[in-house]
Parts: sequence; C-alpha cells; structure tokens
Amino acid sequence: MNDVLSNIDSAIKYQKAGDFDTAEALLLDVLSTEPSQAHALLLIGLLYLQKQQPTKAEGYFEKICTQQPQNTESPALRFWFDSLLMQGKFSAACFVLKKHAIQGNDLSYFHEKLVGVLATLLHQGNIEVALDGAKHFLAMRDLELDALRFRIAYVFLTRGFHSEGMEMLKPLIMASGAPSEALYFHFAETSLRSLDQSNHFSRLENLQKYNYGVVPDFDYETVKKVKHKRLRIGFLPLELVDANTLLYIWGGWLGGYEKKDFELFGYIDGDVCFGTVPDFTHIFDRQCQISNLTDEEVLFKVREDKIDILIHLGAIGDRPRARVYAGRAAPIQVEAACVPLGSSEFDYFWFDRSVVPKETYHAYDGAMVLADGPYFCWTAPKRTKTETELPFDRHGFITFGSLNRFVKITPLCLEVWSDVLASVPNSRLILKGGQFDEALIQKRVLAFFSKKNVRSDRLSFLGPTDQIAHLAIYHNIDIALDTLPEQGGCTTLEALLHGVPVINWVYDDRIICRTGRTIYETLKLEEFSTNSAKEYVNLAKKLSRHPDTLRQLRKKLPSKLESSPLCDAERFSRTVQIGLKKMWELFCDGSRVPIIDLADKRV
Repeated sequence: MNDVLSNIDSAIKYQKAGDFDTAEALLLDVLSTEPSQAHALLLIGLLYLQKQQPTKAEGYFEKICTQQPQNTESPALRFWFDSLLMQGKFSAACFVLKKHAIQGNDLSYFHEKLVGVLATLLHQGNIEVALDGAKHFLAMRDLELDALRFRIAYVFLTRGFHSEGMEMLKPLIMASGAPSEALYFHFAETSLRSLDQSNHFSRLENLQKYNYGVVPDFDYETVKKVKHKRLRIGFLPLELVDANTLLYIWGGWLGGYEKKDFELFGYIDGDVCFGTVPDFTHIFDRQCQISNLTDEEVLFKVREDKIDILIHLGAIGDRPRARVYAGRAAPIQVEAACVPLGSSEFDYFWFDRSVVPKETYHAYDGAMVLADGPYFCWTAPKRTKTETELPFDRHGFITFGSLNRFVKITPLCLEVWSDVLASVPNSRLILKGGQFDEALIQKRVLAFFSKKNVRSDRLSFLGPTDQIAHLAIYHNIDIALDTLPEQGGCTTLEALLHGVPVINWVYDDRIICRTGRTIYETLKLEEFSTNSAKEYVNLAKKLSRHPDTLRQLRKKLPSKLESSPLCDAERFSRTVQIGLKKMWELFCDGSRVPIIDLADKRV
C-alpha cells in the first residue's frame, strides 16, 4: 500500500514538472498491481489528456465510472464528458450521460459545458457541427431535458439562427405542462411569434395544467374583504441587477405609494447588483429572496404573506415565475409587464389605448385597465454630455444606428434596413450590442446587405461597453432604426433622450409591435411611426434629405421627452394607486367589469 501511495505521489510531482513519460510509467506500475485504484486511474486519464491522447484517457475514465455508476459528481465522468465534447463526439457524449446519469441527479455541470461548447462552435462559424451536437442531445429521452432544450434554443436564437432555435423550442411550446420559461421566451423574447394574439392566451393555458401535486385551490373565503384597509401589494419576480433595463420603467410602479394605504412586498429573484440602474430596494416594507425557492415554494410564500394584489412587471431572465401566477398566489393578480405572460389567472391587464387597440380586447381573459396616459413610466438614466451637433455636420453623411439586442434583429428587420441604406447613398449604419463583436454575427448581417449592393465598410459593429460609453454612441448617430417586428422600448427612449429620432413600423396589433406607437402618441410625434416597409424606408430617405429638421429634433427631443407623461413618475404612481384601489373595491363587492378606464375621472 505504501509503495502504491508513494508511486502516486511521485507521479503527481513528475506530472507537474512536465515529465509525462516518468509519471505515466509510475501510474502504469500502480495499475498493474491494483487495476481498480481510482486515484491512479483518474491521474493517468488526465495525463493522457495533457499528452493529447484523449481516446486513451477516456478508457481510464470509463473504468472509474463503471466502478461508480450514476455518480454525476464523479470528476472522471466530467472529464470524460468534456473530452468527448471537445472532440465533437456528441453521440458518444450523449451515450455516456445516459449511461451514468439518472433522472433527478444534478446535471447542471453537463448542461453548462454543452451550452458553452455550442456557443463556441457558432462563434467560430462551425454551424453544422453545432447543429449536429444540439440534435443529438435534444433527441435524448431518458433524462429531463426541458431546461436544456430552452438553453440550447436560446444560444441559437441570440446568434441569429431564428428558424433553428424556434424549431428546437416547438416541443416545449406545444406540450401540455410545458415549462413557463419556454413559453415566456417564445412569446416574450423572440420576435418571431407566428401565433395570433388570441392563440397566445389559449396556448398559455398549459401553465394552469402544471401539477403542483400538493397545492390546494385558492381559498377566497379566507380573504378579508375589507374595502378600506392597508392593501398588501406584491411584486414578483424582481430582478434587481444592472442588466435589467426594465428597472428604468418600474419607477411609477415601485415608488410614490401612500404608506397609510399600501404595504409593499418585493420578491427578489437573484442577486441584487446596482450600478447605473435605479435602486428601489428601500421602498419595500418587506423583501424576500426567492432565487433558491421552487415555484411551488414561492406560491406558498406569497399566500403566507397574505398578499392582496400580486403584480407581474416582467423579467429578463429565464424564470418569469409564471407557474406562481398560474397556481393562483393572490386573490387579485395583475399583468403590468411590457411583454405579458398571458395566463388567464391574471385578473387585470394594465395597458393603454395605443398599445392594445380596442378590437383586440377580446383576446384577454381578464379585465382591461386602461392607464390615464402611457401604460408605463420611464426613469431616464444619467445622460451623457449634451451633444447638440449633428453627426452629419461632422462626417458629411447620414449615420443610422440601432443599439437593440441582436435577438430582436430578424431577417425582416435586416431586409428593411438594407433597403434603407441602399436608398440613402453614402449613408452608414452602426450596430451595437452584446454580440456584435462576434465574427459569425457580423458575417450573417453583412450577407443581407450585400444582396442590395451595400458595401461592408458602410456598417460598423460595436460590442458591449459600460452604460456611459453605450449611450455616448448616440453622439455619432443621426437617425435610429427600430427593430422589426418587435419594437424597442427603453432603447427608443434612450435615443430620444439624446435627440435622435427613431423610425418604427407598427407591424401588427401585438403588444411587442406597438411600444413605439405609445411613445410617439404620448409625445405627439406620430409622424415617426410608420405602417409599412415602404413608409419606413421613405421616412428614412425624407429625414436624410432634411438635416435642418434633424438639427431641430436634436435640440428639442430631450426636453420634450423629460417633460412628458412618459417620465412623470409621480403622476403615474397616483394613477396606479387609484387603479389598485378600484380593483380591490370591485373584489370586495364581488363584481367584475370588462374595462377600468382610469382616464374617466369618475373611477
């Protein structure tokens, strides 16, 4: 035994020193006498990986895994799996995972590795290899792969492979009891919603079929229906991090409450990290960290807190907690998100006349609350140094720009943008976002423009930066181009804050296609909101020919925005409080109305 341990120790020293041959000889000597010595098997496997002999290494990892079946914590299993992935042996990696992992085990390590490898392959332009790898894993039936399917689809969607990503999501979207993450992503994150709005809600009925197993129906009889009491208002989920641009449009919902009338509960999902975004943590009477809680546990927590009205403000991550709402956590549940979840368990949907046309009201199962003004309020970020000079005056050509996420930039979007550049000679386009520094994405974008004979040097790609540098890009943009069919929200407001007009196209009646219409109707600038691709391109041409108009807009737009109802948090908060009190009043009376019109002063 002492000789074995001594040889292993010596082998480690030689291996660290780079003398692989001596280390190999010592380890083989150990295994000749003790073939099952796990430490030696692991070390020699790692040694062969270092020697670029993965096939030899895998043989030793397999021996260890055979000795420790279905142990997902085994370093040998992880090294074996990693080695197969790095060699592109996806079929073998699937086999290994199926053989040595069982349902219920933590597979997060393996999922992380696979997603990382697929992202790297796409970044390198190895598209077919990445698709092959995804295909093998998504064909597995033995393990719970819903979460993995969602993440793989996300990798493809965010890199412009829309059709491939949507195909991967299909089984989740269509299945009864599909994860809320997939449904939310499909309807809230991607721009390729093929279902009409009415189908949106019927599909989301799957959320209600989710089997909690032990969750009883909501007991309305236990709710004290006291009309004039201090209402408990819950916000769920809250993602209080710098990356969440929705924090800029939560000000009216999270601030300014009369404490004598309301008690606020914040259900925070994830770490709290503030830098440039507004910090709302101080406004809550009570806070609860729910990141480590299951949907079922969160549901019970909200009920335990005796929340009167639970409000969904939207989430940027992959856990919108839709199942908490589907399980009926509170007597009144309000959808106030810019992009709604849509379950019929919502009693009220908070919008305005611009974003939800009257003819689409029937698509919503709950009552419609029409805000007195825009349906959201924006807290303007700290502006970069005011720059009134038009970039055209410095450069001698018009510069278009978009600072939207790449996931919003669909083939339709690129088609229209390429028409814009083709129609405005010598113009330029700046694209900035989290993935525009990736060569593959640049290549895919340039392919669209080349079809219209737009030279590659007319496009500039800029990767991620801090927020100050990000917003400073508007100093180099004359006209912003909105995405299609999903429009920008905060991105549009940021452009206007810097005096840059944004051209948008109201593609259809879906909420995601009408955010810009709400903004422009509030500002009485409807002329920047178009109704067709032809109008979109023509408006770009028209503005490009009138630099005087652009100069005037650059000076006037910031103050026009900041003085508008879009930025009046106090006014918005008053409206919210009136609306919440009205909801509670109706609940106490046992009545229901199809529309609460907050512009009606009788409310």
